[in-house]
Amino acid sequence: MDRLLLVRAVLAGVSAIAAALVAVWLYRQGVSEHPFGPVLPNDTPTYVVQYSGPWIVAAAGALLLAGLLVLSVAKDVHRTVVSRRIPPVPAVVG
Repeated sequence: MDRLLLVRAVLAGVSAIAAALVAVWLYRQGVSEHPFGPVLPNDTPTYVVQYSGPWIVAAAGALLLAGLLVLSVAKDVHRTVVSRRIPPVPAVVG
């Protein structure tokens, strides 16, 4: 049982890191800057930030998934530590 919990915790940890990286990539896809030409001659252009809602919502979902996977890792590690501390219960023959 301990090995299964540890393997599951490692897989969930790797998946959490991957989900966090996907969330960063999705957020960067959802935010872009576009130059707006200068109004006066010999002036610098103004950059306007454009936000794309579906990309940012997808990033929030991926971040939520990463958070849930981190909770799963913590739960599995805690269960592994607790199961090692508790001695096995002897079988009752009756």
